[in-house]
Amino acid sequence: MNEYIDSQHTVEYAIRKAIDYCIENDTLADILIKCKSEVTNMLLTEFDEKLYKKLYIGRVTKTA
Repeated sequence: MNEYIDSQHTVEYAIRKAIDYCIENDTLADILIKCKSEVTNMLLTEFDEKLYKKLYIGRVTKTA
């Protein structure tokens, strides 16, 4: 999801792109194909964008 979250895209866009990537690369593809909308909704419900940005920025800062 890191690749898809930026100022131009929504969290929903990032989640959908990440799921599509997983399906295309055969990572949990059988489950994601059957339950794509449920997984998307679950991630949108559980995803905390502020916490993600805080953790991601902290991780990037440590590696820089």
